[in-house]
Amino acid sequence: MGLALRSDGHRVDTSDSGNEAAVVETQVPGTRVLEIEYGATLLSDPNGLRFRRQLLGRDSEWVDTGADRVATYTNLPPGRYELRVVAGLDHAEVWGEASSPLRFIVAPQWWQTWRFRTGLVMSLLGSGVLAYADTGPRALALIAEHLPAIAVLDVVMPEMNGLGVARELQRRRLPTAVVFLTMFKEEDIFNEAMDVGALGYVLKENAVGDLLNCLRSVAKKEYFISPAISNLLLRRSERARGLAERTPGLTDLTPSERRILGMVSLGKTSKEIAAALYISPKTAENHRLNVAAKLGLHGNNALLKFALENRARL
Repeated sequence: MGLALRSDGHRVDTSDSGNEAAVVETQVPGTRVLEIEYGATLLSDPNGLRFRRQLLGRDSEWVDTGADRVATYTNLPPGRYELRVVAGLDHAEVWGEASSPLRFIVAPQWWQTWRFRTGLVMSLLGSGVLAYADTGPRALALIAEHLPAIAVLDVVMPEMNGLGVARELQRRRLPTAVVFLTMFKEEDIFNEAMDVGALGYVLKENAVGDLLNCLRSVAKKEYFISPAISNLLLRRSERARGLAERTPGLTDLTPSERRILGMVSLGKTSKEIAAALYISPKTAENHRLNVAAKLGLHGNNALLKFALENRARL
């Protein structure tokens, strides 16, 4: 079964993306109303079909739509999306894929582009943009070359994502502060951004106003999180405070030991930690032993187990 897509009432050709694996992304211009038609055929009970759909990039869970065969989305922000549809019989708990996923990109209007928004914000701050990058490796190279005070990254970037760029900046101990400008509201992605040292996390839907306030805060080495997801920071702080109360030794760790504990929580070995921090494997192992002792952990894998279980709280 194919999917029909209309942007503001005009049909968008999806012939390249409605095939087996839907690996080709359909380009959709900046749009106010997007409609996607879908369906399935069941000869034994054509009227008993019910559908569920999920728009990855927007919906965190499957949405029950009953017999409705049209998905309507209003004012989708620019970004990549993937629509999945499953069908099943009324009152049945067995669902089958009704079609191949439809992947599409909502292209930004000129005033929605990163370059325009960051340029506008920087002009309001009386500053300028040193450089733009279209890929993660290019962004990393430019940051290393120019050492800007602040780098604004997207979570999703070609070749190396923004989280990978920030992690590498952290590994190299470059002084550039990191701000993420993203569409992702998921808590796990937010926590990973905080884990790699981000000082700012701004949703694209509130980009200009929030980004302006964010850059002002980050310039003063203060955190800024879009108000719409401030509860994520509160929950993260509460978890960290709870862990500190249960594990008093955490407050005795030095900054270097906290950094190593964080790397252990990512599953890094002593050899990998040594390479990242430019120290010997023996020194890295001694740090791990010191951390374990301060936390009162005993046993061969006790530190690793503790770090993995409490990664989101560290």
